[in-house]
This record gives sequence, C-alpha cells and structure tokens, in this order.
Amino acid sequence: MGIRDILMLIVGYACVPLALYDAYYGLLAYCWLSFMRPQTLVWSAGVQSARITFAVAIALIVRTLLTPWPWVRFRGPTVVFLALWAWYGVATVGSTHVDLSTGVFIDFCKIGIGVVLITGLVRTRSQLKWLIILLALCPGFYGFKLGLFFLRGAQMTAHGGPIGSDNNDTALFIAMSIPMLVFAASEVKNNWGRYGLYIVAALAVPGVIVTTSRGGILALAAAVGLTVWRKTTWWKAAIAGAVVAIGALAIIPGGTLERYHTIESYEEDPSAMSRIWAWETSVAMANARPLVGVGFGMPTYMAEYDNYKTHEEDHPHIAHSVWFSVLGEAGYVGLALYLILVLCTLWTTRHVRRLARQMKAGKDAWFRAYAVMLECTILTFAVGATFLSKVTFEYIYAIFLLSVPLAHLAEAEADNASGGKVSRLGEPGGPLLSGGARGQG
Repeated sequence: MGIRDILMLIVGYACVPLALYDAYYGLLAYCWLSFMRPQTLVWSAGVQSARITFAVAIALIVRTLLTPWPWVRFRGPTVVFLALWAWYGVATVGSTHVDLSTGVFIDFCKIGIGVVLITGLVRTRSQLKWLIILLALCPGFYGFKLGLFFLRGAQMTAHGGPIGSDNNDTALFIAMSIPMLVFAASEVKNNWGRYGLYIVAALAVPGVIVTTSRGGILALAAAVGLTVWRKTTWWKAAIAGAVVAIGALAIIPGGTLERYHTIESYEEDPSAMSRIWAWETSVAMANARPLVGVGFGMPTYMAEYDNYKTHEEDHPHIAHSVWFSVLGEAGYVGLALYLILVLCTLWTTRHVRRLARQMKAGKDAWFRAYAVMLECTILTFAVGATFLSKVTFEYIYAIFLLSVPLAHLAEAEADNASGGKVSRLGEPGGPLLSGGARGQG
C-alpha cells in the first residue's frame, strides 16, 4: 500500500465524521467521492473497492434526518426527476431480465438519494457557490491531468478518467466542466483562485482532444462556443471562437484529425454505422415494448440486442446515445420523462434569468450567471450524449437538480428587492410547477 492509498483512506473516512457534523459538508464529500471518484486513482485494489462512498452516504442520510426541513424542495425538476426515477423502477420490474436490471436500479437509487438532497441542503448563496466550484473541479481535475498529458507531447488514445469510464465518457465529462469552471470563476474573489479555474478550463480543451473521442470533440465545440457566446458580446465571441478553433486545429495530431474527419463520411465508417444500427435496434425494442422497453440498465439491453437487431451482420453493443438508450431500456414513457426533465430544468433557468430582468440587474445578477452556466452545461451534455450511452450518468442529474436551489435563492433575493412582489414558478404569473413556499429554508 503506497502513500496515495493511505492518504485516500485517511481523507475518505475523515469525510464520515464531517458528514455527521453537518449535512451540507456531507453533501460536498458525497459529491466529490461520487463524481470525481478519487478512490479509483489509487494503486491498491483493496482501497479502490473500499466502501468509502457508502459510509459517507449513510452518515449524510443520518445527519440529514436530524437537520431542519427542507431536506428536499419539490419544485419542477425535482418532481420530474422523482417521476423518472420511479419509472426506472417500473422498467426494472417489467424487465425481460429482472435480475440484470435490479442491480443497475439499486445503483441508480444510490445516485438518486444523493442528488435529490442537493435541492434542500443547499440553502445559501455561499453554499451554492462552493458546491458549483466542487462540481466544476470534479471533471476539471481530469481535464487538467489530460491537458498536461497532451502538452507533454502525447499522441495516443488515453481516457485517463475514473476507472469504469472509457475515452468517450471522459471526454464528455471534461467538456461539461468548461462552462462550469468559467462561470464559477466569476464568483471567486481571490485572484489566484479565479485564474486557477480559468487555467483548468483552458487545459480541458486539449484534455478532450487527447481522448480522440469524436462525440467528445462535438461536445467540446458546443461547450466552448456556448460559453464564449453567453459570457461576452457576439463579436468578442466570434473572435474568441475563431482563435480557439485555429489553436485547436494547430495542436490536434494528424491521426486524431483524420479520425474526426470520419464524421463527414460516416456511411463508410463501420463504427459509425454500427451506432446507427444500434439506434434502430433501440427503436425496435421500444416499438415491441412501448411502455417499459426491454428493461432498465445496459446489461438487459445487451442481453436482448440480438432479438431486436435490424441487420444480421450487427453484433451486440451499447446504443452510443443517451436518448436511444433510455428509449430501449425504459420505453417511450421513460424517454418522454427524460426529455421533460431536460426541458423543465431549462425552463427553470429561464425563470431565474427573468427574475434578473425584473430586478433590472441584467447580466450583473449573480444568479443569472449561474442560470446561464447550467444551460450551457446541459446543452453541452445534450450534444455529447447524443453519441454516448450515459443513462445512469450521475453528474448530469446533479446539474439538473442544481436549478432548484438556484431558483429558490434567486426568488428570495428578488423578493427582498421588490418587497415580495416576485412571481414564483407555479404561482399566477409564474411559468412552471413549484413546491417552494415563501421564506422556506
């Protein structure tokens, strides 16, 4: 057992009393262990398999039960997420291979409990800021690591992410960190801290490139384009975008660039065509079982692949698209709920931006910047996940539910500024479902 293993055990298990001391600190520790997965960076298999995250989760739940309500805020994104979670359970019960689906669903339940607590345990602007910084640095760490790896002259495929993540998973994870890092930096007053976040965001660009993921490069383009566009004026965005594009083309290795060019001629690329066939297979699964699909979880999807494949020469492989994965695994109802969750979150961030306009604060409102950040991150995910099977990708669910405390805090600040005249989501004049009462939490 090396020093890295010992440090992981000390720091990891130290998070247990921290979670028992304060539920918010426990939430931070749980998010760090779940999203960044630092325990997969050690050498010892015993430390990698240690149930540190489980221990912290238990401590977090215990402390939450002793914390004043609200533990959860039942606003639009929360309600839709809970409905989607329940439907995954229905798809598990109705699975063609219940034994295979059950294990995946249990793992998702662990994810669900953690991310849904974000809605209630984040109660101040400072708490929201530090959670966002933490969530930005979880993928940012791997972007920084792989960015340095690339700058050292590496010209090889290397996922470099947590164990269990391939190059495509890691590329999307890193790309999503770019808007998170850039917009979080605006809330950091310390110059070293702010510039540090910008440096990590910059290194995320070569960090994605070194993975050679084609879906990752599309997500990267979306992340950079959206972030620059929403962060500044259109003409500055155009100049910055051109500089980034030229710089990226200059540093991309020739072999990687050729791989990216296969996107244009996907009909001649066996890998690309196999993905299209997998999408057709997912549709066939949903058409045969429109309510619950073949059953929740990729193991069930793979086990049923041969029964629904549309081309004889095709072999079982993952769907390589979150949308088609949900469709095949949870049917049309599951896909509808997933899409509603995405749209509900974007509608909530739109409501937050509308509050900034009502206060006549415009772009100077701190909560408007966070709303834009979440929109850019979600749209980056939507682009990258179109070519990546990540139904149980816990990070995006945390991003979705971050919109709930953001909306609550924005409404509270707008209330104070307007004497309580601000319309809330779900109230007359408010655009969407809400469960948040005035003065709550």
